[in-house]
Amino acid sequence: METSVDALTSVDVWNASWAKEDLDLENTSIEFSDPLELEVLTVLESYIDFTSQPQMIELGGAHSVNLLRFCKLGAVATTIDFSNVGLNHTKELFILHNKSVDLIEADIFNLPFSSETRFDFVFSIGLCEHFVGRLRHVVFDVHKKLLRPSGLTLIVVPNIYSPIYQLWYTASWLLQVVPSIGRKLGINIVSERAFSRRELERLTSVAGFKTIQVISSSFIYDTYFWIWISAKKFIGRSLNIRLNLTVPSRYYQKTFLDPIFGTRHYMILTT
Repeated sequence: METSVDALTSVDVWNASWAKEDLDLENTSIEFSDPLELEVLTVLESYIDFTSQPQMIELGGAHSVNLLRFCKLGAVATTIDFSNVGLNHTKELFILHNKSVDLIEADIFNLPFSSETRFDFVFSIGLCEHFVGRLRHVVFDVHKKLLRPSGLTLIVVPNIYSPIYQLWYTASWLLQVVPSIGRKLGINIVSERAFSRRELERLTSVAGFKTIQVISSSFIYDTYFWIWISAKKFIGRSLNIRLNLTVPSRYYQKTFLDPIFGTRHYMILTT
């Protein structure tokens, strides 16, 4: 399938991006601890028993911390990505924590599986927004194609109407013009196009999914994280010191603003 027209990135872009990442594997958190992560995990665990070793696959799984977290809960891990550099990060992470993972270097639009290959849990985090046009539809179809009947899918994407996301994305592109500032802030982004709730509903419906729940990130929490934590990250990298970048749980407050202005939508789906 020809994908260059509708893809906002390429394998060369992603290899270059992952090569620039300053990854601290030793200090990577391998437990679900963020209040939003725990909220999503609670819903997932009400539909799937991770201790029963379900087969799972992450689409676009370079440096997949979340894949490792689900694996530690008991799931059998597979990931597919076309970036060999990114997959090497995943390999190093799993080796460090003595976990097994099946690494597949391939394009998700040209799957190297037989037509019978299915998984109990299919997920992607920060993948779908890197496609436009017809691939915007096809990427949802790929999730569905790999899912067993009554299996579970998690798709996480940015919210196009979030002012915090728009501020971060615009500022990040501007700050990347000055590499020294970009590095100090840990900025390393590639082109993407966020989603509205209406577009997500349409794409999931066309793909044949049934929505279990949509969880939007906390607008209050997002505001604190993207502004205050970014400032602390800049200070820490400038002074070469390690600062606490954890957001206090008291800022995780759910309000009516979240579905409208939260930075991310977590789509929990089934067939």
